[in-house]
Amino acid sequence: MFKYLITRLLFVFLCKFFLSWSLNTESHLDQFFDYKNGSVLCYLFSILIIALGLFTINLLFTIIHFNENEPFEDRVKILKIIGLVHYSKTFFINFWSILKKNFKVEIETEKYPGLFIVFIFFFLPFFKGNPILNNYYGIYKEYEITEENQGGYIENPNYIIHKNNTNEIRGRINNLEENSGENEPYFDVKKRGYLFVQAGIIDGYKTYYKEYKGFLSYFECLFLSGIEKLINTIMYFFIPFVVFILIYHYKFEVRKSIYR
Repeated sequence: MFKYLITRLLFVFLCKFFLSWSLNTESHLDQFFDYKNGSVLCYLFSILIIALGLFTINLLFTIIHFNENEPFEDRVKILKIIGLVHYSKTFFINFWSILKKNFKVEIETEKYPGLFIVFIFFFLPFFKGNPILNNYYGIYKEYEITEENQGGYIENPNYIIHKNNTNEIRGRINNLEENSGENEPYFDVKKRGYLFVQAGIIDGYKTYYKEYKGFLSYFECLFLSGIEKLINTIMYFFIPFVVFILIYHYKFEVRKSIYR
């Protein structure tokens, strides 16, 4: 059970992290490297991030499944004989077949498919930010899609500001509400809580802090964004998921004992 829960936690966290990273490459190039209007580069960058995400997930689950069919000691002996380089080449050559096999194993070993899907959809509203644990507020415009055969919302992140700067937050919200374009669609101005300002920057928000420039700052923000998204995944997916599993087993055991 422990292995099952950890794999589900890691899978949801990695999907959340890499998807959020890939969707905001345009703002990253602007924020960290002052590179604007690079639509083609942003597209290629996003594809590279998605590829890195697939590679990470595939490698992680390959390691997790490393000793399922054979004892761990035998696997290690085989690895020593063929060598790590050869094993790595085999992994890259058979990448897609290994990925397919890993997903097949996870689907076959899924213990609570209905519950897992329900909690994935429950977790989607908390894809960004943290409404409970936060030190900063990201201000954004939310546009409603009203075109035919379409529905939903589009977000346009603005600035992320420390939550104690209430006057600045109120002023920016008022400024966005009052200064809209003539042909601008209907929108609402909202705010979203963040634990780390770096996580908000990775999610596409601008910042007044000028020190976030260059590769080192980019890696720092990615690292802290990963920590925040892991915390969010634990809070809004993992803990409720475990609680409902315990409730499910408790009710099942109670009913089983009653009908004995």
